[in-house]
Amino acid sequence: MSAGAERPARLVAAGRGRDVDPPVTGVEGGRWHGVERLYPPRGADAGECGRALCGALVRVAVRVGVFDPDRVPARTCLECGWRAAIAAGTVAERVRALAGEEGAPGLAARVAEAVVAEADGPYGYFDLDHPYTVQLLVAVSAHAPAALVAEECCDRDCEHPGDRPCPTVAPACLACSEQTGAWAGEREGVCLPEATIAAPCEVLRTLAAHYRVTGGAS
Repeated sequence: MSAGAERPARLVAAGRGRDVDPPVTGVEGGRWHGVERLYPPRGADAGECGRALCGALVRVAVRVGVFDPDRVPARTCLECGWRAAIAAGTVAERVRALAGEEGAPGLAARVAEAVVAEADGPYGYFDLDHPYTVQLLVAVSAHAPAALVAEECCDRDCEHPGDRPCPTVAPACLACSEQTGAWAGEREGVCLPEATIAAPCEVLRTLAAHYRVTGGAS
């Protein structure tokens, strides 16, 4: 790491790598990851690499420092975000991050609360940090409703005030919907109208039914 980078609170020699706590930031496949183990560079010009909380092998983003899942939520590995929160005891904050725009807990937040409550309860079969529980929490986050804006607002070719966000037109499930790829340039990630799935999707509804979560569909 460079002298100007934020140093982890703990560095412990561990086999061929070294564990870091808190996790630092790594990058792979356009996603931010939380790195829990660092490995020495493989060559003089090679950057530092590490093993992410999700298990992926990533490049360490030295200048970024400590992993913050809320830095760029749309680009953050969901599994790393949940695993970091579980390790740091900030699960409640991650659940609140799934709340609706008005701050009221939406369906995704209530389902996540139910998943956490079962894992923490006396009758939970899997602990909170078990891969089974983490996979469920990742699924809830992936299928949480996302607010969409009109197409003209994507290019700011609209009449809405520039100092305020454009109004949303409909919630959709980004995990179920088809979005434009890198070929679209700066319009990458735009939902295709032919394949946009309204939220809450069937996955989130099924999870809600399993955990007996009621009280609205948003």
